Amino acid sequence: MTPQERQLVDDLIDRLAKVDGAPRDRDAVAAIGQGLQRAPNALYALVQTVLLQDEALKRANGRIQSLEAARAQQQGQSGGVPDATR
Repeated sequence: MTPQERQLVDDLIDRLAKVDGAPRDRDAVAAIGQGLQRAPNALYALVQTVLLQDEALKRANGRIQSLEAARAQQQGQSGGVPDATR
């Protein structure tokens, strides 16, 4: 594990610790517990999945912001009417 990967895991655990006191659905807690009994190493795969999805969301958000900035710049240069539907 690289130091950057360790930081990502630590950051995720920190985020989860902040919601530790939140109310929980008893049925969901039971289902998760049963799932962990059937697949005791599932937590590892779950953390990997969350980290990959977080990275994908960050990249997608960056792409959206880039496209919106390009669109705004293009509208400013063309003197077009701003999109009122936004």
